[in-house]
Amino acid sequence: MAESPTVQPEAGTWLESWLRACAELDRLQAGNPLLDAVIDEVDGRRIRVGDRWLHDFASCNYLGLDREVIEGIPAYLDRWGTHPGWSRMLGSPVLYEQIEAELRELLGVEDALLLPTLTHIHAAVIPVLADGGTVLLDARAHKTIHDGAVIARARGATLERCAHDDPDDLERLLRQHPRGPGSSAPMASTA
Repeated sequence: MAESPTVQPEAGTWLESWLRACAELDRLQAGNPLLDAVIDEVDGRRIRVGDRWLHDFASCNYLGLDREVIEGIPAYLDRWGTHPGWSRMLGSPVLYEQIEAELRELLGVEDALLLPTLTHIHAAVIPVLADGGTVLLDARAHKTIHDGAVIARARGATLERCAHDDPDDLERLLRQHPRGPGSSAPMASTA
């Protein structure tokens, strides 16, 4: 039986871009045995993958505070359960106010706002920082960063996407959107 010919997508199409991204992911996976690795054990800032112990610089446990956090959890679980469960607009647990007070004291600032998720942070902070200016968004930025930039655009900001890992494209966009009197500087966003 004859093989059907492979259809090549047109240069510059979304399909070609998608196929390039998939090929890049395949290349990364083939060249990195830790990509999509199963972590068998955690010891502070170290992880074990199979029989190999590694120093962990890739997790969200930035400070290695596992033991301190684990020991502090039972009392909070007894009082609050596993999740405060409310949007801060609907019902804000006093925990947030307590943490904000501690942050104000620690940082020596007039006010502090705790946002419990990256989604909330990006949706709240990006529009404020953009302030009607220009947001330069990396084409591979995290979905929540994209969502925050879209909210900024809905509030009057200009949204421009720059090619991923392409400083020349970023430079081109920065020249197209210079900071002028009375305008805010373009805000580049990557993730």
